[in-house]
Order: sequence, then structure tokens, then C-alpha cells
Amino acid sequence: MLEVVFSAAAKGSMRVGLGTSGENIFCFPLELGVGNIDEDGFWAGREEVLSSLGVYDPAGRIAAARRELGRLLSAALSEDVRVWTGPAPAETCGACWIVEQLGVLSPPPRIIMSTMRDYIVSSADSPVRSFGEAVHCRGWDEVPPREWAELSSFTHPIAPGLTAALALQWARIRRENSPLRAVVNGALLSVGADFYDSIILSELGGMDREFTEAELTERVSARLPGVGAGLIRLRIGSFVARGILTRTAVKGKEPVLCRK
Repeated sequence: MLEVVFSAAAKGSMRVGLGTSGENIFCFPLELGVGNIDEDGFWAGREEVLSSLGVYDPAGRIAAARRELGRLLSAALSEDVRVWTGPAPAETCGACWIVEQLGVLSPPPRIIMSTMRDYIVSSADSPVRSFGEAVHCRGWDEVPPREWAELSSFTHPIAPGLTAALALQWARIRRENSPLRAVVNGALLSVGADFYDSIILSELGGMDREFTEAELTERVSARLPGVGAGLIRLRIGSFVARGILTRTAVKGKEPVLCRK
């Protein structure tokens, strides 16, 4: 079985949990919910977006993802592929994108989908895990190693019609090429760059007049599961550019912000 995830943390945890060398785990941490996804210059566009989000070594990440894709397409000619996706924009977009990539193979591989809906459980409305705990997880990067083996039992093959629908969805989203993608009521939508700004404004109302950028980022992150800190910081920067916030000092390594 070939495993596809969309964060390095998920890959590391899965590798430990399943006790594998990691050669069958393919990772694409491309943050596809943010920025330019046009087919022309796709990889260069991804590198630019990762750089704007403050990702360490964006060129190295892109080069690794391109190698991973080549390995996956080769291995998928003879093995099933399991895609671990969820409601986070990066994972939802990633699933649509990778299904489109796999669609060029002949014959196409059998794709097995595992979604966060299988994993988000509570003691009130779903069975607890076999180890006796109720679990609420916002993304596969939060899954501890001990749980991957059990979670694998929840996965299921997806019908060819759904595979085609995911590929068509990605084609639509790519054609629209909006500044952001968001999952709203279960639907993947193209949205404007300011889509999350109202949440930032809401959190600002409860802050002291001066605070660090990290404090605001942490509070907004708690309200927006699956939205990366890099994007939140980028939007905070737009508030500074518009004069809603000002940078007044540095505390440790963090900028101190002031509300007007």
C-alpha cells in the first residue's frame, strides 16, 4: 500500500506508528489552499507561495515534492494508493490534486481514501478508539504514532466516479485560481484573500492594546483549525500595511503589535 499525506509531521508520525522505513509514504506539503495554483509554472508558483508563508527552504521542499511525485507515479502502476485527507484546505486541495495526477496512469491505480471524518470522534456521538479514549483531531499531523494501525482499518476504496469528480473539482479550482481556497459546509470553494480577516478582527477585540504577533497568531489558529500559522501571519501583515495595527517593538524575537 502506498500512503499519501500532506504534512511532514503526519509522515513522521505514520512512519513510527506503522513501523516502516517510510519508502511507501509520500508527502506533499505544498499548502495548496493558498495562492497561485495555475497549471503553467505550477512548481515555481508553489515555491513563491511557500516563501511568502515563511516556510524553511521552500526550494528544497518543492524539489523533494517533485521527486516524491515521480516515485509515486512509478510505484502506483502496480500498487494501490491510500490518500489521507481531511477538512483542512491543504488536505482537501491536496487530495483533489493528487487524484488528478494519478489519473494520467494507465491503468489507473485503485485509490483508497481516508478522511478526517473517520477519525474525529467524541464520546457523545461516536465509539471511542479501542484504547478507551475519545479523540478529536484537527488534522493528520496531530495523530500520535500509536493510532495509525487502527485508523488504517477505517479506510475504504473510492468509486471511479468519485475519483473523476475530485479531478474535475481540482480543474475548476485551478481555473478559478483564487488567492485562497476554503472548505465551507463541506464544500471546497475559491475565496478572496481577506476571507479569514473577520476572525482576526474578532480576536483583536479581546487583546490588550499591545501584544505580540505570536499571541494573536495563536488565538486565531485556535479559531481556524487547519489554517496554517504562515497564512495567519501574512494576513496580520496586511493589517499592518493598512494601518489597522502598528509594529512598535520586538519582544524576544516576536514583533510587538499595537491596536489603534
